[in-house]
Amino acid sequence: MYHPIEAYRLNPPSIMQDASLGAMVGATAAAAVQLKRADDKTRSNNPLGEILRAGVASGLATAAASAVSQSMGHKNTVTTMAAMFATGTAMMYLLANGEK
Repeated sequence: MYHPIEAYRLNPPSIMQDASLGAMVGATAAAAVQLKRADDKTRSNNPLGEILRAGVASGLATAAASAVSQSMGHKNTVTTMAAMFATGTAMMYLLANGEK
């Protein structure tokens, strides 16, 4: 019996690679922001925590966007890119609002 979920198989190792890359990009961006704030009074009291939090959040958002891309058949179309963007944005929004 055909089931729509079976139409596309997710590749967890690929999703984990994408998540690792996303975490690295998020953490390096957060580190750059912390370095820029080094002389500023807006500097965080826990810069390492900020960097780790950004890395984890961007890694999770990238993993979700990667899963969406795989579920859509790895097509590099505007629709797939828009779905990935929306998914990543929603994840970052939810993770950022969960901190408050």
